[in-house]
Amino acid sequence: MSLELIIHVVLGNDAMTTASEAVDAISRAILTQHPDANWPLESADAGVVLDVSGNTVGRWLVEARPPKTTREILQ
Repeated sequence: MSLELIIHVVLGNDAMTTASEAVDAISRAILTQHPDANWPLESADAGVVLDVSGNTVGRWLVEARPPKTTREILQ
């Protein structure tokens, strides 16, 4: 089994329109769950993604899945 980090973020509100805002929100979301950035993510880790205004704009989670081939990843 391999682990996949799945991130779903809805863009479009005033505080979530740029790549920088999305990256910041995702980083904050994961580091809220794992304050030590060197701690490994594990299956079933999950959380919400908030914009800088505190609005929920998405979710993230780690799932165990069978490994994919390179071809499957690139499709």
